[in-house]
Amino acid sequence: MMQNFIFIFYFYSILYLFYFQGVFLFYLAKYEALTLWDGKYVYPTWGEAVGWMLGLSSMVCIPGYAIYIVIVTPGTFLEVRYI
Repeated sequence: MMQNFIFIFYFYSILYLFYFQGVFLFYLAKYEALTLWDGKYVYPTWGEAVGWMLGLSSMVCIPGYAIYIVIVTPGTFLEVRYI
């Protein structure tokens, strides 16, 4: 049972490194301004910025907390990597 967990862990680690980041980079490369009614109305830049900030405000918390834990935990990284 544990061997399946290890396989799944490494599978998703590799999938995250390549596939999900590739999708994100492709999205950034093909990004277009948000429009409404077949391009008749283009949302202002500040509106898109507010939308991105609202979305990222919840997504940044997880890696931010992980970095915080790594910084404040006493000992070297190799000593505490299994916490």
